[in-house]
Amino acid sequence: MSRHRGKRGTPDEAGRSGKSGKEFIHRIESALRVGDVALATSLLSELREIVRRDRAAALRALERRARALIEDRERFDRRAEFERPVRQKGYSAIAGVDEAGRGPLAGPVVAAAVILPPGVYVPGLDDSKRLTPGARERAFGLVLENAVGWAIGVCTVEEIDRHNIYRATIIAMRKAILALGVKPDYVISDAVRIPDIPVPQWPVVKGDALSNCVAAASVVAKVTRDRMMMEIDREFPAYGFRRHKGYATPEHLGALRRFGPCPYHRSSFDWGRDAANVQMELPCEGEGDPGCLPRTGGE
Repeated sequence: MSRHRGKRGTPDEAGRSGKSGKEFIHRIESALRVGDVALATSLLSELREIVRRDRAAALRALERRARALIEDRERFDRRAEFERPVRQKGYSAIAGVDEAGRGPLAGPVVAAAVILPPGVYVPGLDDSKRLTPGARERAFGLVLENAVGWAIGVCTVEEIDRHNIYRATIIAMRKAILALGVKPDYVISDAVRIPDIPVPQWPVVKGDALSNCVAAASVVAKVTRDRMMMEIDREFPAYGFRRHKGYATPEHLGALRRFGPCPYHRSSFDWGRDAANVQMELPCEGEGDPGCLPRTGGE
């Protein structure tokens, strides 16, 4: 009759199950920090057995959390393996380079260069297009905390209109590389060959999904540009830049029809034609947003 017997389904049992599950999560996180995926997987199996036995909803949620943590580490390790041949050649200061803002109708194009040290693990790191805004912000903080060096390169709307967006993107990437305080000995870029840099480079198609350094650069570039667009929104709130970041959403196109362009709109873009071309490049603004790329089993 005692309320403390802890029968299945009672508050006492649920509380103990939740506490036990959280301890498993802490142990799994500790194992993943040192790269022991085998131990983390073994702990997940133990947690699954407890879930099967106790059938506590809180434990099922923790099991999903544990599985997501392990999958995140496995993705990170696959991207590290992709970079391994470069490191085996003796290169250690590998800079990943990526950009944000090629597709929008307004605002700058921003590039980032990031050097991650060998062996570091950045939880939650991924191609920025796969991350929600909150996840990007968390990854951004962890990248800056762990990076050997990082830098930003920006091409303004005026430079985009003067050079065209493709050339402006390359210029921004080169600016980011040359601004690094720690000089790289190798560069991996997201698909673009960057002229006039003094080190070997490897342009990789979908590099932000294959290389940790490029993924880190994609996050830094995206978060930095989003913050710049928030500032532009304060200056020109009628266009809704804080929501669409300059991309060709219906809201943005409607504002252009009503108010015409502001000084941050790219006059070199054909807003009717380019709107159709860039709809598929919308950034991820939250779970369920059509701009969020689905996760897959591989990279």
